[in-house]
Amino acid sequence: MWCEGNSFLLDCEKIYREKVEREKVVGTKAVRIGGIGVALVACAFLLWALFGSPPYAFFGMLKLLVACASVYLAILLWKRSPAFAPLCLLLCALGGIHLFGKMRREDWKTFNWAGVGALSIGSIPLMRDPKKDRIQSTQGEHIR
Repeated sequence: MWCEGNSFLLDCEKIYREKVEREKVVGTKAVRIGGIGVALVACAFLLWALFGSPPYAFFGMLKLLVACASVYLAILLWKRSPAFAPLCLLLCALGGIHLFGKMRREDWKTFNWAGVGALSIGSIPLMRDPKKDRIQSTQGEHIR
């Protein structure tokens, strides 16, 4: 075959296929909106825990929701771009602390604020469409 000797074309094809697979998972609008929605619900629950006085049974559900939202958002961000690795590690650690942590209510305030911040910041990159970003970046290169 004519492609066997040309490793550059094979590498380009491999990179293109990886990009297409990544866009299938993260690029769909429903997946991005789902990630943002789960993060916002978790933020709302964390804010209720900070400013309200929910019943004791609420905190078990809160811990599970924040852990699931953190891990789901970390997976979406990692698949979007490995450049979000520090934020992904922070989200996974935060989810683990919320899931397995045993503290008094006053001690949770720091972690609840950290959760609100990390989930809010983590949902910002998902608000932009990766296809539009790619189109704008290629158009900018042609203009220069």
